[in-house]
Amino acid sequence: MKKLILTALFLILTVAISFAGSPAQYPLFQAIDADGNPVSGGLVYTYKPGTTTAKTAYTDEALTVPATNPIVLDSKGEAQFYYKGNYKIDVKTSAGVQVDGFPVDNLRGQNDGAAQDNYYPDYTEADQGVTGDNNTLKYYIDTIGSDQATIVLRHNSGSATTTYTLTTSETIPANITLKVERGAVIDGAGTLTFADDVRFVNDNSQAFGSSITIVNLPETTPELWGVDGTGDEVEINKALIATAGECKLGAKTYTISTANPISIPSSKTLSGIPGITKIVPASTMVTIVEGVTSATKIVLRGVWVYGTGALSTVERGFYNITGTDVLVENCRFENVSFGVQFQGVTRGNILNNTFVDITGTAGTEFGMVF
Repeated sequence: MKKLILTALFLILTVAISFAGSPAQYPLFQAIDADGNPVSGGLVYTYKPGTTTAKTAYTDEALTVPATNPIVLDSKGEAQFYYKGNYKIDVKTSAGVQVDGFPVDNLRGQNDGAAQDNYYPDYTEADQGVTGDNNTLKYYIDTIGSDQATIVLRHNSGSATTTYTLTTSETIPANITLKVERGAVIDGAGTLTFADDVRFVNDNSQAFGSSITIVNLPETTPELWGVDGTGDEVEINKALIATAGECKLGAKTYTISTANPISIPSSKTLSGIPGITKIVPASTMVTIVEGVTSATKIVLRGVWVYGTGALSTVERGFYNITGTDVLVENCRFENVSFGVQFQGVTRGNILNNTFVDITGTAGTEFGMVF
């Protein structure tokens, strides 16, 4: 039979929430054979639950240093290793003989679950939108239920980024905080929807890849999609689509590199820091920023739109056709032929804007056109 040393088990439950992983046992994992003797030099194999597929354990509680697989026990049949989520653990002698009572399936880290509020999905799972091996985003959402808790996506792959793949769509409920560490990125063909009032924690570094669809994030920035100063309309437009309300631009210059303008959809606000946040086309564009045709409740606020000053073509700072309740305020339009142009707009408002060096051929220079 197996004997699992559980001395001081309850001390584990008082360890700070900052622990990333759980020790296999406290203070050390120990394997005992059927005669009650330590399995000296024994071999501990760690697998995904219900399988013979190897699953990495770690030598440190931060889960950054992979353990060997198998882990070699000392002369007392002991070893220190850490894991997170569910595992199957098998033990054999140094000669490869099966130890009675093993394998043991669905062992769970002692720091997981109700004793703490943080949950850590495993980035190696193929799809975070399914239960997987009981350590995916979906698994922890289902496990948490209606309790208040935080799911943390860690950057612990050892590579420049740690990608969490979401193929099956999932929703983050309002009782869960989602924290994405710098270097961790959610990507995949699925859709990640945020319930109203979800708390999203990030240091304004890239959190989303180019394929994932994000819905109803309370507030967004293009930096969450890895904006890099080239073709920034791509990340800005993703952020505008993803937000439940406002996309905030930072204290920097954003460069638009293609013929596609920044497009503000219905019920969305694109805002910047007046006099600081600057949008610049890399080459002449007919329209730099637009409200989606026939959209409602569009707001452009606090942005400096700086055109190329081309004399041979029309270049609009902001343009909208047949929108309703369109507001442009506290913006600066410079070096464009049209600062703001409304066409068939209902209840369009242009408030406290500045127009500088409105350029163009004779008869095509206008700060505002209705």
